[in-house]
Amino acid sequence: MYGNDDPREIDRIKKAVAQAGAVIMTRCWMQVSTAFMLYIAHSKEEPLGKVKDMWYRHEFQDSKGNLSHIHALLWLADSESQEQIEKRISGSVKDIISDDEIEGLVEEGILRDWNQVEEVREKASRIQMHKCSGRCQ
Repeated sequence: MYGNDDPREIDRIKKAVAQAGAVIMTRCWMQVSTAFMLYIAHSKEEPLGKVKDMWYRHEFQDSKGNLSHIHALLWLADSESQEQIEKRISGSVKDIISDDEIEGLVEEGILRDWNQVEEVREKASRIQMHKCSGRCQ
């Protein structure tokens, strides 16, 4: 092999490489998520309606995985009802695909068929394992 064959040194190098990758992924996530929030606030599509003002912050879960996520408050124009706005917001894995979206997603080829919805929800629940901490209360 190259250089030091000590298993502890190899483990140290593996951990250093993993940590460096995590830094790069975190930077990418911060840039992409910031671009997404700017899209929500300023795009002509207005995916959540006309945004009058916005506040958001990036946060990391302190449970396994330390997943980064965003907490946001949006002030929307009064042109829509509360019910219309709430239909566009997903707050849990169960909401990742609403029943009234499935047919359109199948027609667009995003989902194979109605049966794939449960597969997507199950995978999402494995990735997005949230255990409430004191900050959630």
